[in-house]
Amino acid sequence: MGYLKKIVGGEHDKVELNEPLIIRIPKGTTVIILSKLNKLLKSNPGTTQVILEIPQGEEVRTLSLPNPVKVTKNLVDNIREILLY
Repeated sequence: MGYLKKIVGGEHDKVELNEPLIIRIPKGTTVIILSKLNKLLKSNPGTTQVILEIPQGEEVRTLSLPNPVKVTKNLVDNIREILLY
């Protein structure tokens, strides 16, 4: 599991102002789940940059998304629900 450092997904969740929203994607996440996450993020426009951390073997690839979001408790809860944290 990850964490929300503005990282979403785990026991050390926290949200800090003026930092990007970093979302750890669990291994084995399907394209369908990623599509749902994308739709959720696009439906919450705002000013916070989103970075995905995607596991690739032993490495973690980071991907900056082009659309910033508005971070709310509801958004974080929905991300957790989609990614099954």
